[in-house]
This record gives sequence, structure tokens and C-alpha cells, in this order.
Amino acid sequence: MKLIQDIVHELSRDGFNEMLESVAPQKESKSRTLLEILRTQKLSDKEIQEKLDLTPGAYYTLKSRLLPKLVHYYTHRNENTIRLLREEAARVSFVVLNNDRTISLTFLKDLEKKLVAYDMSAELAIVYKQLARLHRFDEQFDTYEKAYQKHIGFSLAVSKAEDLLYEYIYHLGYYHLTHNGGYRQKLDDLLDELESTFNLYESHRLYTLFHIVQHYHRCAFLDSETLKTLEIEVEGIMDQLEAYFERYGLDPFYGVIRNLLPFLNFEYYVHIGNRVKANHYLGEIVTLIEEQFRAHLWSFFISQFLLSLMEKLKTDGELDSFLKPADRFRSGYFIEQNESSHMVIFFRYRSMVAFYRGDYARAALEINNLRNISNFKSLPLIEIELKLFQAFMYTLLDETELYLKLVASAKRQAQIDEETRCSVKSFSKILFLLHKNHTRKISESNLEKYWNHFNSPEGNPTGLFNHLKLDMELLYNLLGK
Repeated sequence: MKLIQDIVHELSRDGFNEMLESVAPQKESKSRTLLEILRTQKLSDKEIQEKLDLTPGAYYTLKSRLLPKLVHYYTHRNENTIRLLREEAARVSFVVLNNDRTISLTFLKDLEKKLVAYDMSAELAIVYKQLARLHRFDEQFDTYEKAYQKHIGFSLAVSKAEDLLYEYIYHLGYYHLTHNGGYRQKLDDLLDELESTFNLYESHRLYTLFHIVQHYHRCAFLDSETLKTLEIEVEGIMDQLEAYFERYGLDPFYGVIRNLLPFLNFEYYVHIGNRVKANHYLGEIVTLIEEQFRAHLWSFFISQFLLSLMEKLKTDGELDSFLKPADRFRSGYFIEQNESSHMVIFFRYRSMVAFYRGDYARAALEINNLRNISNFKSLPLIEIELKLFQAFMYTLLDETELYLKLVASAKRQAQIDEETRCSVKSFSKILFLLHKNHTRKISESNLEKYWNHFNSPEGNPTGLFNHLKLDMELLYNLLGK
């Protein structure tokens, strides 16, 4: 139902009326009435069901049949240049086989110019193949035959580059969670392969794909001082990407990522410690977030943004900036449950927002929801960390039974290796002191001793809670000191 509501409310009045005529043309149909209710009223499912006089089963059937029709209309309502060009390319064989050479050549040359402007390599290959055939008896045959072979290769190169982008997205997400050296090596290899593909052809699409991946790779693995030396180069790349997005605004891929530039800039300026510029781009992002919910690719970009937002809080302590985007995520943002890396990052952010706002019950609930809907079989350390964070929240709420149960579970699971046991043991001591403080005041020096130990490589070799802004000052505030 949420998706239907989003589509209905996004359309203009004229667009909504056109959609009604397309999806539910019968004036008195239940489908049309449902859409009109969703457009004009805020009712619960139960209230809508009663208004339509439908049983729960019939109401469910109505929604399930309406949704695919609505999605089909929504995704096809705007005929863009790319679609029209593909339709023209599909007519190439018919035109060439049914017209004389002059007409065919005129049609092909005109179509070639349009396709070149949009890097439509697969369609260009079709055009060059026919141009080669039409020029088989003159000297231009070799030129068009080579162009045909080149664009066959170019089409494969673009497809390969897109595949490499998705592979990179997958591995970087899991690297951020595990810091596993195997993921790091894979990421290096993917970047090298993408760079090799990029260097084969002059193409704005390959330029865009390569530099997006290179940007995230640099921010993930280069130190801040090295990143600072690249500022002029980064600004030049951003300017070039913006020019491509403007020039090829009807390109479907650019249409999806057209608002990526503030996210890329925010990522960069957070990592070089430029608070002024980071805050500037954060302001832009906050106004854009709700527009980025629909496209699947944006789960990665938003996850990276949230990681940088967490990093920014740790380095500059600006809590207002950290909380600023929170309300924008309240509706519309959906991640597939099997995308563990994106799920963990998003729910971490939600739980951190609740924690820093002092809503410890909500913070614990967010983590509990994450644990219930995701599988952490391949991420045991993440699951342990989530349990300890929940225990932390229950400690602050003085929920003794829940706190003890989760700590005991984390300790059992931590038997996987010595480093994990050490980190869990160190944090458990801090939780014990925080819990003890509910009945009698604890020694500040004792708490500081355990806290300093937990923040040392010896006390926390696995890096538990590296994403949190947590220090002695905050702990004292939690204790009411």
C-alpha cells in the first residue's frame, strides 16, 4: 500500500487524472475509488476497507491486482529520448530492406548522430552494420566495418563496467562491516579492472562509472592528508560529472544518479576534515534524501552517506548535524532484507539517533528489529556488537534481566576467537559498572580505568563500536554526574 500511496501523491492533478483513465477507466470501480481515497484522504487500511465495503481477502486482492498496473503506468508515463531512439534503432532493418539506398543512408546517418550523443553503443553497432553493408562496394566499407566491430566491443565494455560497479558496491559494503583483507583485495582488483576498461574508450558513461568507484575507493582507503592533496583533481571530476548530467539529462542512468554530486562531495570533505564544506553539502543532501528512496542503486549511496555522517560526528562532535537527516528517513526508504550491509548501516544510524536523543528504549528496539529481520550467520562479530548495544541500552533503562541475558549471549558467541572474547569482556565490565550505578554510586576512577582499557588495542582488538561517538564525558552524563 505504501508504494501505491507514494505514486498517487507524486503525480500532478493532471497526471493523476490521466493515470485514473489508464489504470481504472470505469467510473464506479473499486480500484478507481481506492485511488481517489488515497489521493484525497488519510485513512487506515481498515477504514478504507470499510469505506469500500470489502472483506479483508477481497481488499487484499484489489490492492495486489492494482499495484502492477499502477507501477507499469508510472514507469512508462514519460516517453523519453532514449526510448524513442531505441524504437528507431529497432526499425533499422525494416527501413534498409524496404527503401532505396539514398533513403536508407539518410535515415542511418541521422540516427547515428543522435545515438553517438548518448553513448548508445549497442544501437550504434546495428547502425554501423547496415552502413557497412550499404557501402560494401566502395571505399567507406572498411570505415564502417571497423566502427561496427568497435561498437560491439564498446557495448560489451559498458556492460562490463556497469557489472563492476555493482560488484564494487557489494564488496565495499561488507568491507565496512568486517574490515576483512579479502574484501579489500577484491576491491583493489575491481578498481584496476574498471580502470582498464575505462582506458579502452572515450566515453562519458565509462568516465562516470569509473570516477564514482574511484571516489569511494579513495575515501575508504586513503588517509586524510593524501586526500587533501587531491582536492583540485576532485573538484575537476565533480565539475565534469555535473556537465555530463546536464548534457545528457534524459539518459536513464544519469536520471537515477543526477543528485549524486552532493553525496560525493560530502564524502570527500568529511574525510579531509573540512567542516564548512561538509556542512554545506549536508544541507543540500537533507533536501534531496526523500527523492532518492525509489531506485535500488541508492541504497548503496545512502549507506555511504550515513557512514560518513557517523565519521563526521566522531571527528567534529556536531550532534545537530548528525540528527538533521533523521526525520527524512521516516517514510519511503526500504531496503531488501538480504542486503545485510545496507540494513546494518541504516539501523545503526536509527539506533544512534534514538540513543543521542536519550530515547534508549527506541534505540534498543531498532537493534532488536534489525536482528529479527536479518541473518547474521556470516557476520558473527556484527551480531555480537548488536547484542552488546542492546544490553547497553537496557543497562541505561535499568532492565536488569534483559541486560544480563544479552551480555551472557554475547559472551557465549564470543568464544569464536580470543580477540572477540577480549573485546566483549572489556565492554561487559563497563556495562557492569553502569548497571551497578543504579543502586549505588560507582568510582569514577574505576569507570575511567575500564573505559581507557576498552579504548586500547589490547582491550578492544576487534574495534567494537568504532562507529559510535562515545567518550568519558558522555558516560558521565549517562551516570548523571
